[in-house]
Amino acid sequence: MQIILNEALKLHPLNKSKIIAGVKGLNRPIDQFGVLETPDSFHFVKSNEFLMTTGYLFKDNTELQYKIIKELYNRGVCALGIKINRYIKEFSPEVIDFCNTYNFPLIYIPNEYGWYDFFSPLLYLMHIIQLDTNKDILNKMTTLSDFILNSNSFDEIAKHIYKIFNIPCYIHINYNDISASYPPKSSISKIQITKLIEKFQNTENTFAIKDIKRIVFEDKSILFSDIKHKTSCYGYIILYEKNGELNFENISLFQYVLTCVQSYVNRFLNSNRKFSAKQNKFLLQLVNNKIIDKIALLCESNELNIDLYNDYIVAVSKDSPISQYEDLDKIYTFIENNINLKYKVLSAFEFNGNYIVFSPVNRDISSIQNYKNTKLKIIKIQKEFKSFFHINDFSFGIGTYYPSIDGIRTSYNEAIRAFESYKKFFNKDFIINFKDLGIYSILSNPAVNKDIQNFANKYIKPIIAFDKKNNSELLITLKYFFEYHRSFRSCAKEMHLHHNTIRYRLKKIEELCHVDTASENDLLELEISLKLLPFINKSIDN
Repeated sequence: MQIILNEALKLHPLNKSKIIAGVKGLNRPIDQFGVLETPDSFHFVKSNEFLMTTGYLFKDNTELQYKIIKELYNRGVCALGIKINRYIKEFSPEVIDFCNTYNFPLIYIPNEYGWYDFFSPLLYLMHIIQLDTNKDILNKMTTLSDFILNSNSFDEIAKHIYKIFNIPCYIHINYNDISASYPPKSSISKIQITKLIEKFQNTENTFAIKDIKRIVFEDKSILFSDIKHKTSCYGYIILYEKNGELNFENISLFQYVLTCVQSYVNRFLNSNRKFSAKQNKFLLQLVNNKIIDKIALLCESNELNIDLYNDYIVAVSKDSPISQYEDLDKIYTFIENNINLKYKVLSAFEFNGNYIVFSPVNRDISSIQNYKNTKLKIIKIQKEFKSFFHINDFSFGIGTYYPSIDGIRTSYNEAIRAFESYKKFFNKDFIINFKDLGIYSILSNPAVNKDIQNFANKYIKPIIAFDKKNNSELLITLKYFFEYHRSFRSCAKEMHLHHNTIRYRLKKIEELCHVDTASENDLLELEISLKLLPFINKSIDN
């Protein structure tokens, strides 16, 4: 039976979705649902189908994005939900315009949930509940998720679950051994959780429905499930059936309850983090505000448990994939556990791509050793981010050490400059200290960009054009020639050629560039031009 899309989006976890485009189409009906992941799967979709995808099938092809979205619309698909930042960061402007023009809903769905989590409540409504009760059940489920997710304690949740099923409920959370049961003094509160866990893990006990087992314990029937997020187990939830009186429909509703409780537990654990949105905001203000009230900052930093009496070397990446579509609770947890606590640093991030690391300075060692230690941390943090976000490129600029609170902002600005200066020349991964920028600090100055390009192209562009036309290796020969200290024989040995071949190629370069390789000045200009090759490549690409 049909469900209206706007009503489906009230159910957890779809209630955490965001509308990317096509907001006027939320009154579309849902007859069925499915997953869109293979290149030809859009040929088999049905009218009024609610599709979900990771975007893998069109991750590197904006034309295919548009083609598939248009085809889904033409086939009468209800909507497309997508997990942003799994394989794509955003849709092309053409796709957004199309969806808005034709009222085709394009919906961000949170990454941390599996397909079953999204489909389970819809399946419950569509295939178990009768037509005349569907609206009442939908309202009941919406109220249920709102109550659980906005509860103040696990005791409140246990009591509410008891009211729904009219049987005792027990919740156990591993964190600080938290327990809640309702009724408070029922026999279920006296059951040893370890014995139930053993029975739950016993493969002889089968599942009554996904993730939920019916266990016989002391001649009583118990519905038992672990509370988990991905592979991590946070705790357990139990319904004390006594005589197995819950039917399949109620067990299915319990499955929805479980999904809501899992989200509440995840948020509860995240609220106990040491790294929070408040700390993130404070650190961003610290580096972005030009006027600093040091006394006010120190007072606020004490409340947030941030040590501003220490000095910091600041590192910045502008390649961060963190966006407003991410599950931010998940991001804060990752940064706290995998970055801040692990490497003893502070972090902050913005949605514009800036990710900032504050590495504390050890005043008992030299500045050189502090820079070395900071760079080693950044190398490890770089690997953590690549693994967590499944990305290949994640570069950093590192500032200089300055004492005091004012020095933190100065170090930050240098880190930004180091990143931006190097990024103009190198697309691949890099970690560059501001103090090691050298000539790139001058070359990255916008005021001299045109002069640099003209200078480099004067010598290198003719060589590149000749190599491309004749399939030759003049440019690589010139590179080896300078690497091996302008020695014809050393260059020839490295390239497995006769030294006369190298001489012939250098003569050809003389003709193309109108230089004399016997002139020290001409050789110097050739060598400098060669050093600017990354800059030339980027200008050619553009």
